[in-house]
Amino acid sequence: MFKHVTIFLCLVGMVAAQTKSVPPAKPAAKPAEVAPATGANALPSEETINAFMQQMVGYNPEVTWRIAEVRPTGLGGLSEVQVVITDSKGSNGNKFYVTSDGKHAVTGDIIPFGVKPFEQDRL
Repeated sequence: MFKHVTIFLCLVGMVAAQTKSVPPAKPAAKPAEVAPATGANALPSEETINAFMQQMVGYNPEVTWRIAEVRPTGLGGLSEVQVVITDSKGSNGNKFYVTSDGKHAVTGDIIPFGVKPFEQDRL
């Protein structure tokens, strides 16, 4: 189930990135802006993470989430966010990475890359 939620989150993100917003006919009440994290090692705030999760899965009243951990990755400009998503079928941990400008999130795992990606582990 949570694999499906993760895939769904990825698809929603891709669709949202491709759609152009149409200006509303009349001005709507502007939601409170959440300030992005600043600096190379800035972590996203719980307020920002909760606002993001509300947009991603908050439409479903049966789904809840809890922020388990927010930490720097050691890779310049990325923070790791771990959340526990719960629905009627149970709970599952999910993680995503947030860029330091607070404008993008990436799902999946970060793995070593290069000609000899595991050489550092052998030392």
